[in-house]
Amino acid sequence: MRCLLLSFILIHFPITSIAGKIGSQFVNVKLAHGASIDIPKTWYVMRGNELQTIETILSATLDYNEYVKPGNGNEETLLSAFFPDEKLYTGISITSVELKNITPMTSNMLSQMQLESVVKIIRKNTEDSITKLGGKVWGWTPIEMLNFKNYSAVHTSYLRASDSVDRRVHVYKTFGTGRIYDIALSSSVTIENINEIVLKRIANSFYAP
Repeated sequence: MRCLLLSFILIHFPITSIAGKIGSQFVNVKLAHGASIDIPKTWYVMRGNELQTIETILSATLDYNEYVKPGNGNEETLLSAFFPDEKLYTGISITSVELKNITPMTSNMLSQMQLESVVKIIRKNTEDSITKLGGKVWGWTPIEMLNFKNYSAVHTSYLRASDSVDRRVHVYKTFGTGRIYDIALSSSVTIENINEIVLKRIANSFYAP
């Protein structure tokens, strides 16, 4: 475990960050619809069939403002990025759906019954899609409302089987102006306690108007 921890620090955060400069090891990604989020510079960003290495970019900002990958219905994929290591795996996927009359305050007005309904939809959609791919989902955690710097979100997590190692996936559903955003942050189960530092930093940085 100590070796994995050291590898995590050196790979995710180069030496300069160990002296209290972890924030400088992230890049701000501008997303479609005015949203944005910070991710580590050492991650790979997927754009269609391309992989773009953020660490080769000198700028502190990666502009994905015009990138949208159509999904099912009116769902859009705004970002897919990851750190490609089997033992230290971490990744993110952000999708969005347009829904009129939604505002950033909507999440704070949801009743317990509405929260449970939201999570039922998340579970069904997740289990259906992963099962179709031959995967397995289990270990769902209870729903909770979390308050971050710029937003509030409905949160749950689950375990999913992977070709290499099992992964824990955290799902944050939040509301912007006329849009719903789903942020999925995943980590190898064997190293999720260490990856928690990165995942919390990423989740806290999300912004949507």
